[in-house]
Amino acid sequence: MTAPPARMTQAQRSGRTRERLVTAAIDALYRYGYAAVSTTLVAELAGVSRGAMLHQFSTKAQLMAEVAETTHQRNIAAYRSTLSRNSLTAEARLLTLLDVGWMRHGSPDGVAHDEIRSATRSDPELAERVMPVLLRHAEETQETFFRLMAAAGITDRPVSDALLTMAVAALRGLALEKALGQDEAQVEAAFQQLRRTLGADIRDRLARTEQPGVIYV
Repeated sequence: MTAPPARMTQAQRSGRTRERLVTAAIDALYRYGYAAVSTTLVAELAGVSRGAMLHQFSTKAQLMAEVAETTHQRNIAAYRSTLSRNSLTAEARLLTLLDVGWMRHGSPDGVAHDEIRSATRSDPELAERVMPVLLRHAEETQETFFRLMAAAGITDRPVSDALLTMAVAALRGLALEKALGQDEAQVEAAFQQLRRTLGADIRDRLARTEQPGVIYV
């Protein structure tokens, strides 16, 4: 006879409930937008009781902070997974980052993250809870991007930060256009133009360095 499956501990059950709530919140943000999302709706989508919801997240702002952290960590995992597969030229590596960023911004995770970010302008409680998380993420991203740029030979920090800011802002804007119903072919054409423009700028800058232009993991 096979042994019965081990029962989950209280901590495991709590963790499972938390994951379901975060997943449901991401889905709700993606489908309905921040203004339409409530803890009651998220609990319903997750299939948990209102009490279980409040035990994990007593406020909507707390839940949104967890969503922001979760989506950020998933973004990092996606970038690392893509870039760790092989060695790439510096240009190819930086453009691959842009490609992954475009994919992530259009995903439910990306839309949910941007919904939360935009909502901080009009929700003081959300801003107080979430902005420190978002600022930490931005600093981490800037540091990582600068390390990649410096490894390729582009060591001007203001240039690195400006390129990153431009790319992220463009991806957010294009993802929003797509979410609002803009013709997908036009949005994709705009992304490809962004890719060509950044690629040309990166090639020009790399041509002025003495680095071989290859970055290894």
